[in-house]
Amino acid sequence: MPKTVTHLNKTSRNDATPTAKKLLHHKTRFAISQACYKHPLAASIFRNLEQSVLTAELNERIFGNALAFSFVKAALTTPSASTGIDGDRLEFLGDALLKHIISTFVLVSQDRTTHEGMMHRLGLALVNNAYLCAAGKKLPIPVYLVSRPFTSGHFLSPNFCLVDSKNTPPPSTAIIGDKTIADAVEALVGAAAETGHGRRRDRLVTVWNDFARLDGLIGEEKEVEGERAAIEKAIGWKFRHAFLAAEALTHPLRLDMVSFERTEWLGDAILDICVVRWTWKRCGDEVGPGTLTELKGGCVSNDTLAALAVELDLDKFLIYNHPTLEINIKLASLFTGSTGELALTTAPQVVADIIESLFGAVYIDSGFDPAAPQQIFHYCLAPFFLRWISPTSLKLGCIRIHLERAQAAQCDDVSHVSSTLDPRCNQKTGELLSRLTRTSVVAHNNVLGTAESGNSKTAKRLASDLALTYLDQNPGFFS
Repeated sequence: MPKTVTHLNKTSRNDATPTAKKLLHHKTRFAISQACYKHPLAASIFRNLEQSVLTAELNERIFGNALAFSFVKAALTTPSASTGIDGDRLEFLGDALLKHIISTFVLVSQDRTTHEGMMHRLGLALVNNAYLCAAGKKLPIPVYLVSRPFTSGHFLSPNFCLVDSKNTPPPSTAIIGDKTIADAVEALVGAAAETGHGRRRDRLVTVWNDFARLDGLIGEEKEVEGERAAIEKAIGWKFRHAFLAAEALTHPLRLDMVSFERTEWLGDAILDICVVRWTWKRCGDEVGPGTLTELKGGCVSNDTLAALAVELDLDKFLIYNHPTLEINIKLASLFTGSTGELALTTAPQVVADIIESLFGAVYIDSGFDPAAPQQIFHYCLAPFFLRWISPTSLKLGCIRIHLERAQAAQCDDVSHVSSTLDPRCNQKTGELLSRLTRTSVVAHNNVLGTAESGNSKTAKRLASDLALTYLDQNPGFFS
C-alpha cells in the first residue's frame, strides 16, 4: 500500500527518539523540544495546538472557514488515533447525505424509462470508496489526518528533526488506507451538513433548482380526487400532481401503468437522510455510530415500514393485478402486544415500499425541495418511531451483555447457532411466510434462547435477549 505524507503522523524510530543527550548536545538548543522532553504535558499541549492550527488551515483553504472548527477537527481524526473524538458519527451523516444528493442527480439526469437497477449501478459508479479517496487526495485531505495515537516520548516540535548516526532524518510518511481517506471525506460532508454550510440559502436554492431544471416539467397539475385523498391526510401532504400519487402506489407487475420503481428508489435515499438526521438529533452524543446504524436499520426495516403503511391504511390503495400478492396484502395485519413491542405478520416487501415511494413522489412533487420529505417525516414517521423504535425495543445491547456475563464467569463455551428455515405457512392466518433465520444461544450444550426473524441480526439480538431472561431466572447457571 502506498504511503501518504502527513503533517502529524511521523513514523517514530528508536535511533531518532528524543533523549536528553541528543537534545542537550545538539549544536543548536531548542527550548520547546527540551521542555517537552522534561514535561510530557507540554508535549500534549503543543501537539494539540499543532493539530488545531492545521485544522484551521484546512478549514480556511477548502471551506473558507464556513464549517464549525470542532466538526472539522473531529472529521480529520480517525478512531485509530484514540484521542477521544473521531469522525465516525459525522461519516454516518455524510454517507446518507451523499446518497441523497447522488440519487437525486441520477434520477433527474436519466430518462424516465431508466430501470431501477441501472440507476443503482450509476449511483455506485459516482460514489464509491475509490472515487472518494481520489477526491480526498486531490484536495489534499490525507496530509491533515490524525491516524496514530500520540506518544509524548516521541514528540518533536514542528520543523525540528533529529538525525541518526548516519545523518538520516526519520521518515515523515505514514500508511493511510484508501478507506480511511474516503471515510474522512464523508465525515467532512457530514461536518458541512451539521454546521449548516450545506443549507445556506444561496447554495441550497442553486443546487435544488438545478435538480428541478434537469428534471424538466413535472407534468400536468391536478389535485388528487376520490378515495385517494385519504392518502394526503395520512401523510400530511397535498399533491399538486395527482399522477405522482398514483405512480407511487402502482406495483411493477401492473404493466399498463407507470410503476413506483423510480420513486421508490429515490425515496429510499431520502428516507435514509431523514432517519439519520432524526436519530442524530434524538440521541445526541450519547451513542456511537454502531448504535446509530442499528437504530437506522430498525427504522427503515421492511417490518417497521410495512407496519406503518398498514397503520396508515396505505396498503388499501396499492394498485396491482396479482392474485397471490392480493392475498398476502390482505393477511398483513398490525397489532400491539401487552409488552409494548411492535409485531407484524410477515408482509410482502411491496407494503414497505409504499412508504419509500411516497417519499420520492413528494420530493418530486415539491420541485425537489428537501424540506418537503422532512415535513411528512415529522408528521407521520417520527411519532411512529418514537413509539416503537429505541435501543431497548431493538435489544441492541443484549449480545454484548450476555457475552460479558459469560466472560465474568470465565466461561468461553457460549455461541450463536443459526440456520435458515424453509418457507412455511403461518398456522393462524395460513399466510405463506418468507425464509426466516433461526438463531439459538447455546452454552454448555444447553439452549438458553431461540428466536426467528427475517433478518439474521435481529434473530441474534432476540435470541440473546431470551438468553438474558434465562440467566436472570437461573443465576447459578455459570457457577
